[in-house]
Amino acid sequence: MTGTSSTPVFIVGVPRSGTTVLASMIAGHTGFVVGPETHFFRTLSDRRLRRAISDDRWPREAVAALMRIEVNDTSVAEQVHVTEATLWKRLEDRPATAESMIRALTATPAPDRLLAEKTPGHLAHIERIWRYVPGARVVHMVRDPRDVARSLAKVPWTSFSSEIAGAFEWSKRLAESEAALRSRQDLVYNLRYEDLVRDPELELRGLCGFLRCDFEAQMLDVEDHASSVVADGEHWKSRNAGKLVSTRSGAWRDEGSESGAKAVELLCSEQMESFGYESDCVVDRRELLLPLSGPALDAIEAQVVALALRDVSIEFTTRFLDPRPLGVASREMRKLLPRRLALTHFVAAMVRSCLRLPIVRLVPSAPRPSMP
Repeated sequence: MTGTSSTPVFIVGVPRSGTTVLASMIAGHTGFVVGPETHFFRTLSDRRLRRAISDDRWPREAVAALMRIEVNDTSVAEQVHVTEATLWKRLEDRPATAESMIRALTATPAPDRLLAEKTPGHLAHIERIWRYVPGARVVHMVRDPRDVARSLAKVPWTSFSSEIAGAFEWSKRLAESEAALRSRQDLVYNLRYEDLVRDPELELRGLCGFLRCDFEAQMLDVEDHASSVVADGEHWKSRNAGKLVSTRSGAWRDEGSESGAKAVELLCSEQMESFGYESDCVVDRRELLLPLSGPALDAIEAQVVALALRDVSIEFTTRFLDPRPLGVASREMRKLLPRRLALTHFVAAMVRSCLRLPIVRLVPSAPRPSMP
């Protein structure tokens, strides 16, 4: 290792963006230890975390907190084959910190190596990461939403099955993390999946410069190191943990529909531009739909695609009392919506009227500045 930094590395991104591939590459470096996803910050509240690291009888509360972390009703400790006794042993001689707790969940503690933690959902917790692990470096993986949307619709742990819902998820997660990613650009490295699979050595050399370490050729052997970053039962990661294939990039061109891709482009147009993804779509106007979940988006996928063919983009909100000026679907949009959903929008509009909240039609907004 070169340089003097010893702070951990956190690999984040919208799910299905290539974080597993990157984690497997970093796992091949002799200076890092990488384990399966810990879901640490996504699962543990500030209250529980503060109690754990301030416990006079460390590591009692820390071990209890780690044993309670679950994903899809399965204990993370169980997934990585770590027992309560093992956690206690790994923690009792280490400082009472969040980093110590995360490291205890890795399959191979290796105290002489730097910790690289990969949980895509930590994209929403970057500010908390910096609060508990000051100076931590964040590697943000980004992938074309047309590929992410298709991939998200196929994995077993999502509540939706449409590309439209997947595109909304991509856009929403990036929007929610944008401020944090911009706030400490010296600690954030944005890496596009397409660039990584196109020229992995070039991109890894650039990443190693950010991580203050030397590039090692074995980082390119993804298959040899993938087992350390994939937990038991995560069968949907099998392709990502295999041989690096550049054809995974841009698969939407061959496997998706042109109209579906256009709908995704319109939904994500501003963010796509900020990360350098090309699109020929020009938004004619935007419509705002009130709170929608993934399953609700599944139900109107055909309508959203139909509107996309007219260059109409849909902007969704998941919060009933959005702080922005709020909009309702136009008459044209309401005709396309299922009657039950249209009624929901009408009721929501009436609630806003009673609360004297502004209800306006949205118009195309000015482009956001490009993400560095």
